[in-house]
Amino acid sequence: MVLDFLKSLFGNKTNDNETKVFYDSKLGKLTCEFDRKKDEFFFWNAILTNINNDKSETTITIEGDVNCPNSGLLDSAYKIIDNLNSITADVQNGLNSKYPEKSIDLSKGYVLDDISFYTDDEVEYEMEFTSDDQEMVSVSFKNNLITELDLY
Repeated sequence: MVLDFLKSLFGNKTNDNETKVFYDSKLGKLTCEFDRKKDEFFFWNAILTNINNDKSETTITIEGDVNCPNSGLLDSAYKIIDNLNSITADVQNGLNSKYPEKSIDLSKGYVLDDISFYTDDEVEYEMEFTSDDQEMVSVSFKNNLITELDLY
């Protein structure tokens, strides 16, 4: 009777959430939080503080399976992080072309909030930059070319 009462208050939920940890020599600790019964896609997150000049956090998200991040995407993450200055310059050029009236300067007032890597056929990776005044630049890439560039 008490059990029925508790179920009526809180639902019949069981804790099927799980967190796994994977250690990578370049990205450090990656964690994956998932529901064992529901989730079909698994995303591994690392927090880096060495990307932005102000040492703010950048989240690296890499698609994988229940055991670890996708190894090909890990390699892609290494390459992108190693070439971040060049990629950011390409994004800046794209912003200058698409939004000339905005005078956006990614090197001033913007931080790289996250980079997400996917096994998707349409998007290889995405980057999001945020500013002090709540603007966000979202960029999608395929074959190392910008396929989508938006300002919010």
